[in-house]
Amino acid sequence: MSTATPPPFKRDLLLAAAKVLLALLIGILIFAMAMVGIGIGAVLSVGRPTLLAEIAAAGAPQYAYWVVIALLLLVEGMLFLGLRFLMELRRIVVSVEEGDPFRPANAERLARMGWLALAIWLAGIPVSLIGAWLTPYAVAAGEDVVIQGDFGVESLFLILTLFILARVFRQGAAMRDDLEGTV
Repeated sequence: MSTATPPPFKRDLLLAAAKVLLALLIGILIFAMAMVGIGIGAVLSVGRPTLLAEIAAAGAPQYAYWVVIALLLLVEGMLFLGLRFLMELRRIVVSVEEGDPFRPANAERLARMGWLALAIWLAGIPVSLIGAWLTPYAVAAGEDVVIQGDFGVESLFLILTLFILARVFRQGAAMRDDLEGTV
């Protein structure tokens, strides 16, 4: 039974570009998470009186303050899920670079990416509903903010594709293991 892995690819520009792009996107998401976290802290502490005054001036009910907090927490959660998605993708890119993409671990990563994408898509529903509810009050307060959601079928196709690829990778890894066992 051979346990040797194929030699790694030599200087694959696509993989190098993917690693750079993923590192950049991961950095952007971490920065965005930090900014939203700071925003949540500010709204809960020093910004609370100002926000409550703006809510009252816009004619929104007082509980709109807590709706804003919920919106920020949902956005923070979506950013975290996006970060996890990119980290799973980065691990797959690294395994391809090492020359062994059909690992059971990559099948699990693809399945996790499917679940993460589904969670992000589902979290977008309340974000859009809250945004649609808050937008008229924000406009009345003089803010130039519109929060919209996109529940396009493309996202569902991505989710489905990730789950199918997870099965393909799982089966490919099993076939490779069977082949190595017969050699």
